[in-house]
This record gives sequence, structure tokens and C-alpha cells, in this order.
Amino acid sequence: MVSQVDVTGGSLGAVSPYLKDLFPTGTFLSGTYVASQVGSLPDVNVLTTAVDHVHGGLGVSFDSSGKVRNSVRDVAIANGILFVCDEPEKVVDLYALADGRYLGSSTALSTSPTHLATNNGGLYVSAGSNLYWGPLPQSASAASISLQAVALTPPSSKDPLKIGGISFDGASTLYIPFQEGTGDSKKAGGSIYGYGVSSQNPPVPTGGTAFVASLPDTPEFVLY
Repeated sequence: MVSQVDVTGGSLGAVSPYLKDLFPTGTFLSGTYVASQVGSLPDVNVLTTAVDHVHGGLGVSFDSSGKVRNSVRDVAIANGILFVCDEPEKVVDLYALADGRYLGSSTALSTSPTHLATNNGGLYVSAGSNLYWGPLPQSASAASISLQAVALTPPSSKDPLKIGGISFDGASTLYIPFQEGTGDSKKAGGSIYGYGVSSQNPPVPTGGTAFVASLPDTPEFVLY
């Protein structure tokens, strides 16, 4: 699920108007703006109303021990739209920022999306070793997005390197963290590379220069 927090009061916001209208007698955790497809979650003592994906519920998957394995990893906001990574469904879901109304999903990806970034009118999506891009919808009234793969030359490696959360410097440089292994793996590490970005659609990252050639642990996000 995605929660909304009142930063001035430091408290959880109200349940989204969309969910209240959709389920007038439903049960949701305080601050729920986007609901889950599963109402019973580990370590949560409240049984909430499950919302299927047709109505905007976010997917969640579990490991063999019953712990949450995949859920929400990242969100982004642009042009009155809330974009949410839905790992189990392998899509990016779109919601109206004004009331939480479900607006639909992106084209399906081959790998689960984990990180989002917006730049120069486009939405970038990290998904495994792939980077995707799509033009941002101009408003919630005409919200749809078609994602397509970005041609990217990663650093040389024996195995495909996963891409973390990317960042732009406000000019023409794109910073990409490449992940090697995972944080709890014996093989953990990675690097951060800088690329030039073309103005064409989809953009084409060019060059690729090591900003940080080697890290002792797995880089998850970068922020300029």
C-alpha cells in the first residue's frame, strides 16, 4: 500500500476519497492512499479490505516463510499523477493525486519495476538490468503511459548488473547505480556511472564514465 503523511502535523493523512467511495464500509489502515490486493499481511494486526488490481490494488508476493518478498519499492509524482511501482504485477500503476482514483497501468514489463525518476517530460523506470522510458501524461484526465526499453551500455561484468534508482544533475548527466549481488549476499557491491543523455525520444544514454568505480555494498538509490 501507499500512505499519505501530513508533513506539517506529522500524522498520517485520511484514507483516499476514491477508496472511501469505492468501499463505504471498508477497513483501511490510517493514511491509505493506494490499497493492497491482500488484506491480511504479516505483522499487521488489522484485517483490511482487499482491493483487486482492476480497481487499483497493489500486488504483493511472499517467500516460502510467509514474509513479504515483493511489494512497493518507489513512487513518483508529476502532472497531478501518482506513479507507483507494482513489482508483482510488473507494471507502473497510475493514480490521480487529487483523490487517489485509479487511472490504469503502464505497458507490462519483462522484469519487476523497482525505481522511478522523472526528467525532461519523461518517466524513467529501473527494472532489473533494464531501464525503461515513457513520455509523461500531461494530466490525470488523459493518463496513460507506454514504456519502452532504453538502449544502455552497462559496465562490463560476468553477470547482468541490476540498475538502482537513477538521478539527473539538472543539466545533461544521468547517474546510474549498478548493483552487483544484494546487500545480504557474500557478493555485494557495485558502482555509479555517469552518462550523457540525448534529447530524442526515447533518450539514448551516451558515453558511460565511472563516477564511483567500486562500492563495498550494493547501491540502491542516488540523488544529485
